[in-house]
Order: sequence, then C-alpha cells, then structure tokens
Amino acid sequence: MRMFIGLDAVSKKDTTVHKGNFLECCRWALERAHETNRPIKVVYARPEIKAAKVIAEATNEGLRHVHAGTLIPLKKLKRLL
Repeated sequence: MRMFIGLDAVSKKDTTVHKGNFLECCRWALERAHETNRPIKVVYARPEIKAAKVIAEATNEGLRHVHAGTLIPLKKLKRLL
C-alpha cells in the first residue's frame, strides 16, 4: 500500500506532517506554504521500500514536480506519524 505524506520540517523537534492521498497532500502543502512562506515537501512512501522519495515541493509560486527527489529513511517518517 502506498502512502503520500506532506512534510513541513522546520527543525527536528518542530515538524508538521499530513498524510492522505496525493491530492489532499498537495492541497495541504500549498496552504501550508502560503501560511509559513517556506517550501513544503510531498513524499511518496511504500512499506516494502526502506526510504521515501520526495516527489513534489510546494512554494508560494505553486506546486512543482521534483524529478530526482531526495530519499528520507522510513524510520524517521514513522516516528513523526
């Protein structure tokens, strides 16, 4: 089962996460980017893969697709959820 996660990482202690389907995460990321004026990542995760991949980034200008997104270890994301 795949999962999409919106990730607003200010620091290690102050991180806001939203999970849902792709459209919900994109909508949340755009709203959050307008509120905070910083980029918000949309991440794609599967349980059998050990790292989640950043697939999109929301900013004040809009949403953009990330072709070669960075990998985030799934252990870190599980702690945030």
